[in-house]
Amino acid sequence: MDPKWKATKTFAKIKSLEKEIQILNEKVIKMKEEMSNKIKSLEDDFKEIKQEQTAVRINNCIKLIKSVWDNLGFPRLTEIIIQLINNFKRK
Repeated sequence: MDPKWKATKTFAKIKSLEKEIQILNEKVIKMKEEMSNKIKSLEDDFKEIKQEQTAVRINNCIKLIKSVWDNLGFPRLTEIIIQLINNFKRK
């Protein structure tokens, strides 16, 4: 295969990947915004909760979820949510 042709093909692949990365980045930004809104909603709900023990657990969950999302650790977030669900089932 002609090296010039190979370079052109490779460049086209790189451009395609750049577009995919840009699309993914836009999706991540949108997901972060949506999650921020959901976290804000949880925080607003938390302000209305009166039972102290439940409020502390919920507040800890909110902080944990917010911290993971701030760092965008998707696999870790899934793991934490499963742990939170299991903890609530036990209590």
